[in-house]
Amino acid sequence: MEKNTISAKELKEKEGSKSGVCFIMKWTNEHDVEFCKEVIASKLFETKKRSAERAQVWEAIAKKLERVEYPKFKVEQCSVRDRLKKLIKQVRKKENDKRRASGISPELTELDTLLEEISEKEEASETLAADMGEREKRRLEEDHMARQEMRKRAMETLSETEKRNTKIDQDSPKRKVKTKGW
Repeated sequence: MEKNTISAKELKEKEGSKSGVCFIMKWTNEHDVEFCKEVIASKLFETKKRSAERAQVWEAIAKKLERVEYPKFKVEQCSVRDRLKKLIKQVRKKENDKRRASGISPELTELDTLLEEISEKEEASETLAADMGEREKRRLEEDHMARQEMRKRAMETLSETEKRNTKIDQDSPKRKVKTKGW
């Protein structure tokens, strides 16, 4: 006869939990709404993606959610980050389906409006980061060109320097000197 039940000790070892009790949270609509409100209230999209600052924001969101009495949360930084990705993916899919459907205009729930706001903030943040990346790229390219020119000038010989200086002098118009006729 096989053993169909798992003891608490086996469950603890299997799940890797620190306490003897294993709690698996099931996300409900109420959880999602509270979670989205917390994401909007945080400064998540003001930080750079994959940065230590963003990780701290995710951690702060998870801790604030765990302090909420109702609905009760049991989350970590990783779980809230993954949940947001999943919710945004679902809302984008829903928007695409809505565009394809003819004449159907379902009412937006509170969760839908919050997710749309989060999605807009995320897109704005990504475009701002891309714009900043382009500016940084241009600035780095200009700095690189200036450094190359500086190295070239430092390595040139005296005769090359004199040639370059005379070329510059020839390009600029010479001033006529007025002399008094004595």
